[in-house]
Amino acid sequence: MTKVPKEVDNLCIKVGSFIEYWGFKKIEGRIWCHLLLSNRALCPQDLMQLTGVSKGLVSISLTRLMDYNVVRIEHKRGRRTQYYQVNENVIDVIRGVLISRESKLLEGIEQSVMALKKLPKGQTSELSLERAEFLLKFVKTASHYLKVFLYGGEKISRLFFDKAPIIRNEQ
Repeated sequence: MTKVPKEVDNLCIKVGSFIEYWGFKKIEGRIWCHLLLSNRALCPQDLMQLTGVSKGLVSISLTRLMDYNVVRIEHKRGRRTQYYQVNENVIDVIRGVLISRESKLLEGIEQSVMALKKLPKGQTSELSLERAEFLLKFVKTASHYLKVFLYGGEKISRLFFDKAPIIRNEQ
């Protein structure tokens, strides 16, 4: 593997910082960016050389990226080494992240509000249970719209994405 130009490394570091803002780890963004920019699928050894991080960190990062459907394994005939490539289906990627993360966060908030409402009155005298009920309705509404977006089918998803300046995978 040839030396990576510093401009590529700088770009991958910036993408890592951006991805970190969205709840991923910076190294996951860097790995994703290197996979995206490469003209071929990359193996963990390639990614170790490109990023300068350990095999273990590359492995953990690839596992997380696969859990979110952000990268995929690309099989090479006659090779035991696994090679990775980005998932270019933007809708699947966003849907996977929202299902894995935001849905669970909303469920957790809903469960916590329900637990709060079950407390004895003596422990909630300083609280507005009406506002807790408002929060519960707010979260249930957000959860409903998220489910419509996630499971409402391709037509619903396209309503959100058709106006977005993205590259579309026509399958």
